[in-house]
Amino acid sequence: DGYAVGGGNYVFTNDVPPGGTGQSLFLYNTAIAISNSSTLDANYTNTFDDTIHSAMTVAFWAKGFPGIWNPWVSKYGESGLGWQMRIYDAGPFACWTIRGTGGIEDMTSSVVSNDGKWHCYVGTYNSQTGIRKLYVDDVLAAEESGNGAYNLAPAEHLVIGGRDSPPGNSFGLYYLGLIYDVRIYNTALY
Repeated sequence: DGYAVGGGNYVFTNDVPPGGTGQSLFLYNTAIAISNSSTLDANYTNTFDDTIHSAMTVAFWAKGFPGIWNPWVSKYGESGLGWQMRIYDAGPFACWTIRGTGGIEDMTSSVVSNDGKWHCYVGTYNSQTGIRKLYVDDVLAAEESGNGAYNLAPAEHLVIGGRDSPPGNSFGLYYLGLIYDVRIYNTALY
């Protein structure tokens, strides 16, 4: 249940990761905001807030690299609130950012992935064990311990290909590229 935000376009394409089926989403100066993921929505549900507050996995495929500090997938992830899977500065590394855990907020990959090819990104987080991990193409690219519960961003939408900033419904930082099979789980799978 998503809707386009921003002034650009999106199209479905047959360019998918190796072994993939179906279609990917090409985003051009636009993003997909997930309905009911903000407290500003009339039918808000806490699926992407309280339900994943203590453990989660964010996984997706992407072809292309966002602009400086821009996310592929986010639930805000700035000023001490939320999380985002993005690039570190201008790249060439992915970054798994979670705010308010007591650990390093911008955990950066050690694997270069800005080569114009498909890459699989997986971020896991578990506040009970304190472990947070970032995988790039099934390779553990960064790991950290000592993480506590993170600070929620309930007014901001879950966004694919951009970010919603406070006070909510303030979309920007759009990703130009392909994205495929975005999944969010309420457990740390790895």
